[in-house]
Amino acid sequence: MVVADAALLAGRWGGPPLVIVAVYALAVGLILVLAYRAPVAAFAVASVFAVLTGGAYVLLMRTAYQAGWRVVSRRDSAVVIGAAAGGLGAQLAVRPGDPGTIPNLVRPARRRTGSSRRG
Repeated sequence: MVVADAALLAGRWGGPPLVIVAVYALAVGLILVLAYRAPVAAFAVASVFAVLTGGAYVLLMRTAYQAGWRVVSRRDSAVVIGAAAGGLGAQLAVRPGDPGTIPNLVRPARRRTGSSRRG
């Protein structure tokens, strides 16, 4: 997993020098070690790390999975929800994208009209 995230960083157009990729891989490894001891805290750290680096998607998925399995209290649930909402808010603040980003992200499902039968 460390290799996957480092490869995603190094493979970007105009990617960073190898020293930066090595430091990034070390940070991902440390977050993974934290994920075994405190997965809820590791998810919060991975959310911040994803905002700072603009990537870390594989790390974010892994820590979210581990945190989801280890949530046992309301406090843990609140931390995970807060980290997810904070990470999303920070992503939108740092990289707002196009004007339709938020409506496309939180758009309600379309209602079906008419009969589903063809006939």
